[in-house]
This record gives sequence, C-alpha cells and structure tokens, in this order.
Amino acid sequence: MRAGWLSTFSVVSSASKGWAVVLAVATLLSCACERAWAQPVTNAFTYQGRLQDGGSPANGSYDLRFRLLTALTGGSQVGVTLCRDNVAVANGLFTVELDFGAQFAGDQRFLEVGVRADSTIGNCAAGSYTILSPRQPLTVSPYAAYSLRAANGSALDAADGNPVNALVVDNNGNVGINTTGSIFQKLTVENGGITVTSGPGLNRVISSVDANGNGQLSISDHTGSLKVSMGPINSDPNLGGKVLVHNAAGTIQAGMDVNSLGQGIVFADMKNFRVPNPADPNTEIWYACIEGPEAAAYVRGTARLAEGRAVVKFPEHFAALINAATLTVQLTPRAAESEGLAVVDRRESGFTVQELRGGRGDYEFDWRAEAVRKGHEDYEVIRAKLVGQ
Repeated sequence: MRAGWLSTFSVVSSASKGWAVVLAVATLLSCACERAWAQPVTNAFTYQGRLQDGGSPANGSYDLRFRLLTALTGGSQVGVTLCRDNVAVANGLFTVELDFGAQFAGDQRFLEVGVRADSTIGNCAAGSYTILSPRQPLTVSPYAAYSLRAANGSALDAADGNPVNALVVDNNGNVGINTTGSIFQKLTVENGGITVTSGPGLNRVISSVDANGNGQLSISDHTGSLKVSMGPINSDPNLGGKVLVHNAAGTIQAGMDVNSLGQGIVFADMKNFRVPNPADPNTEIWYACIEGPEAAAYVRGTARLAEGRAVVKFPEHFAALINAATLTVQLTPRAAESEGLAVVDRRESGFTVQELRGGRGDYEFDWRAEAVRKGHEDYEVIRAKLVGQ
C-alpha cells in the first residue's frame, strides 16, 4: 500500500476579512506498509487546504498559525502553537506539515487556523491573525498514529463491534487476542488458534485449542502433508501428552506418548543408536535395537566354577528392575572337558550353577540373564491402529 489520503473533508472556514479556506487533511505516517514497522511512527501529518481571498483563489505568501484544541468552541489548547512562515499559495492551494506531538490518544481534537497575508521572513510568531471559523475536527488521519503506536493498555474492538477489546496491547508491549484476563506472553490468544501460512489456504503451522480445551500443534511441509503433531492424548487427556511424526503420506511412523499406567512410551519402525566411526571420521556406526514381544531387560557376565559349583550375584540395578518369576539364564562353558552346566536356583538377587554328572570342574563360563521389567508384565503386542494411520 502506498502512502496516500486516509481521510479528507471539505469545510469552508471563513472570517470577516473575506478569507476562506477549504481544508483537507492527509497523513505522513510512513503509511507505506512495507516500512511501517521498520521505522518509528511519528506524530506528524500533512495539512492541505485551498485558501480563498475575497471569494477568489488566493495567490502569494501567507503566514499560517495552527492551534490544537479539545472542543469545537471553547475548550483548552493541547500541544504547541505552530506557525508556518511565508507559505506559498498558488491558485488557492497550499500544503504544510504539522506536528503537535503525542496529542492523539483517542480523544476528539479540533484544529484552529489563523491566516494573514505576509511576505516578511521570520516574523511568523509575532503579530495578529484572522482566526477562521469553525475549527476543523481531526477525525481519522492523525489518529492512524495512535492506532499504529498502540498506547499502553489500548484495545481495538472487532470490525463489527463484537467482541469488544478483540486486540489488546499491555504496558509491556504484549499482545492479547480475544483475551479476558492477563496477557502472559508476547502473544496470547484466548479460545482460538494461530495459523502460519505460506500463502492463501496454505496452512503450514497450526496452534489451536480443541473443543475439550486441549492445546494442539501441527506442522506441515511445503506440500501441505502433515509431518509433526503434538498435544494431549485424544482418548484420555489425563494420560499425558503425545508427539507424533508422520511420513510423506501423513501416516504416523514414530512418536512418544504416555500409557494408562503413566509410563512414557517411545515407538518407531526401528530404534537405533549412533556413534562416530573411530576407523573413518567421515562415517558413523548405527546399531539397531533387538526387538521382541515383551518389555525385558538383560545382564551378562563371566563367572568361575569351584569344585563344580558357582553362585552368581546380579548387579543391584538389575535386581531392582526385574520380575524374578520371569527370569531365564543361559550358560556357556569355557572348557571342553565340561560335563555341562545347570541352573539349580534362581532368584531376584542372582542364581546358582552346578556341573552335570556330579562334575567337580574348575573353569570359567559365560552367562546371560533376562527378565521382564517390573510393571511391564502386561505388555500389549496387538493394539488398535493409531489415529492418523
């Protein structure tokens, strides 16, 4: 939008001497919108009029004096008195720039104009002027500065008047949209959402509140395909939150949520860990996790028989996690002469190994113990399809 007329009006102000001025007001508020936010908004505006002298368009040099008042008649002056010396008037037309300071805070203002023919330079402030009547109400143009500046605690109603205070700016510069309470962040939206687009109808980021009052966030790519969504779990918001990652078709492929037991769950088609490759700094090593139909933990190690018998103690951290009733142990002898090994006792704290056939060997063996984690005994392998698949 280019700078131009925001408001014009034509009223003939006259005086006994026969002068009359047809007034029009325009704004110099940096109204080129591409610059409005890059530069501070000033209180200056352009005043343009058509001066008549004895019923004919005036020509020559005139001194003009301007005062800003609070009423059409009487009232009090606000701001400074402005004098414009030797204003050139051609075919009755003149233009001056006025700046009364920050006097446009939403209240009605009226402009008083005084005029005299004069060509002397530098005497504008002295002498008498013919005051034109009536004063001119300033309605729209200077108030654009007030709208853009958004004075502390200012509010704007919706275009149709409902709701009132649809847009609020507080003393800290925080903006509230449709807010009825405090504004907590730089932008607060009450009972609504925020949509970021890349063009008309091309929604890319949507932050909203659903019918149950739950916050939701969705992010799409340049094609409009949903890529990330997050918020409370739809089936029961009391369970916790969820973060879902979608593939190119918008199907859920990975995510995190909280189940009905309050346990955090991470899921994906494949789970990996990655580390730098010490043999090649240009590559990485990626290992995939072993999968299974239970939520299990394992621990392993090496122990030694003494006269065909050994007692193995689990680390405390492993013992604290497992359900001992689900414990299994695998044994691998490290001696060819072994008669074989058996687990003759197992419990939460560890297990006991004995050589078969009454053997009394004295050699090392490797072991691996696995068990289901406490609280995860009812792990569901078959589940309902996720919403969005």
